[in-house]
Amino acid sequence: MLPTFVSKLRPLALAPLLLLGSPLALATDDAGVAGVTVGVGGGIYDFDSVRGLDEADFGQLSFGYTFDNRFGLEAVVGSFEGETETTKADVDALQYRLDALYHFAAMSGWTPYVATGFGGLKVDIEGAADDDTYTQFNMGGGVKKMLGESFQIRGDLRAFHNMDEKDTEGAAALSLGYLSAFAGEPAQAPMPVDSDGDGVYDDQDECPNTVANAVVDEKGCQIVKLEEVSVRLDVQFDTEKSIIKPGFDADINTLADFMQTYPQVKVVVEGHTDDRGSKKYNQALSERRAASVRQRLIDLGVAAERVTAIGYGEERPIADNKTAEGRYENRRVEALVSAQVQKKLTK
Repeated sequence: MLPTFVSKLRPLALAPLLLLGSPLALATDDAGVAGVTVGVGGGIYDFDSVRGLDEADFGQLSFGYTFDNRFGLEAVVGSFEGETETTKADVDALQYRLDALYHFAAMSGWTPYVATGFGGLKVDIEGAADDDTYTQFNMGGGVKKMLGESFQIRGDLRAFHNMDEKDTEGAAALSLGYLSAFAGEPAQAPMPVDSDGDGVYDDQDECPNTVANAVVDEKGCQIVKLEEVSVRLDVQFDTEKSIIKPGFDADINTLADFMQTYPQVKVVVEGHTDDRGSKKYNQALSERRAASVRQRLIDLGVAAERVTAIGYGEERPIADNKTAEGRYENRRVEALVSAQVQKKLTK
């Protein structure tokens, strides 16, 4: 009865759960079973003992279609030959059913599936007055494997519940099928997608939505190159003076703008003199010149702690102090400041 039915179906009911948790179900190979299949096969049918029938050999013919979404429908007709357990009377039976199948992902060419369906069983026992006809519900599963492009072998286990008699029977079958080329083709793996067009497929792209024409690495992230930018300042002074002449205002403004753009940088402004006058006097004069430029930068918005003024007196000439032109070049304040910037590469 129903408890017997449940107990007999339990192993088959667990089969799909085991498949779902197995490497077969987790594999990424496509099932490759889409299309119309005509199959022929045979096996053993185990009748319920309460009916007094023994096991029977059977042959079957199947006609089915598996869709690209792995679901399939199949019509099956089977013919049985056996005998009763006690009298050994001949038994002929005809089974017909319509099943629904679901195929899991394949691994190494083997495609597991689960199935369920409804149908009927007509039993003719030698010497009986009438044939017996039963309405059946079935469930089970199995595996398929393609042989080349057109043929397919298959193993199948089923439990059949006779809804009229409330008993359950089982069957094991092996079959060979032909997959029609004109009715369907093996399901194709989806084409890889590169949504942002950077040359790296989405499933490998760690930086989606990259801007157009970006140069990217193997992870799909735009390549960034470090570049050095710098500004040099040279301010000349009149003899014995530390006042900044208007002609150098633009150069000092450029340095101030650079430091506003790169707030992480600091600058050292260095004051110098020619060799006229005492070394002590020239040292103090060079410091005043450096301080003048430092104060101008502060007035332009550069934080005081970012600007250091230092004087070198007459110790570091860059030209000949014997000429007026050389002495003019030596009366100076100079500074060099640089910063590292990231530049995103484009094609």
